[in-house]
Amino acid sequence: MFASWARCRLCFIRNLIFTFPARFKHQYALVKNKIRSWLKGITTFLVVILMLLASPVQAGDISYGHVQAERITSVYDGDTFRADIAGWPAIIGTNIPVRVAGIDMPEINGKCEYERNLAIQARDAAAAILSSGQPVVLGNIRRGKYFRIIADVWVGNARLADTLIRSNLGRPYNGGRRRGWC
Repeated sequence: MFASWARCRLCFIRNLIFTFPARFKHQYALVKNKIRSWLKGITTFLVVILMLLASPVQAGDISYGHVQAERITSVYDGDTFRADIAGWPAIIGTNIPVRVAGIDMPEINGKCEYERNLAIQARDAAAAILSSGQPVVLGNIRRGKYFRIIADVWVGNARLADTLIRSNLGRPYNGGRRRGWC
């Protein structure tokens, strides 16, 4: 009986000594996987927070300063034109659409004849002002939808939106629902 008890005790000690590292490795792997999973969760959480902080909804209120347009390439209507901006990478500085901030203009593809005619007059007036040879400065630049830049546009010492409003070709606009022209 003693021999079987001793043999059992020796087997227990042998199993404890030789299998403990294997058990420890298994538990270590479990702990390591839990830590990795936790770190992935924290990293994902931080990335989501950073993306929300840099989202377009938040970035819409950010101003990117002011620049001088090197050349006006085209004028679509009274409040939208395309410009080349020197010093900017070609992908965002060449033929970039610019929306004039603070003004609501009639649309070229308007609902009625009156709106379409007024839009053509506004486009021609804006084109004449922008091509007057005075420096065109885009201030308070921010990103709008449709990959356009929204900016306060200054031609010489006059704000383009104010000039067009005084000419009764547009009306002040600060966001929200637009009124119709017809």
